[in-house]
Amino acid sequence: KTIIWRKLSDMKCGDYVFIYIGKTLMEIKYKCKVVSLNIDQNTLNNNKYAIPKGELADKCEYLELLLEKVYKDGTFPLKELKENGMGQFIVPMHAKEKLEIYLKNKDMEKLEE
Repeated sequence: KTIIWRKLSDMKCGDYVFIYIGKTLMEIKYKCKVVSLNIDQNTLNNNKYAIPKGELADKCEYLELLLEKVYKDGTFPLKELKENGMGQFIVPMHAKEKLEIYLKNKDMEKLEE
């Protein structure tokens, strides 16, 4: 499964994107991998969830994410994310080293279960 997502920060192919879901879950729920940075207008127009609207549309770039994993509820709760260096959720961010280590380690634990 792929997701067309608005590019809001510096990303490159092969990067991982962890998607945080706010209320009511308040946790990371999805792990995706950036597979394309060049989404053509036709693909964008045919995607009912990513069609740009308004003045911002001309300024936005989109990318394609490959959905790699859907985490069980409680895997990456907000409390643990904050304890491991997660900052603001308002804008996309690059994970700080402490948070990146936490995400990788916990993600590997889930592979072993």
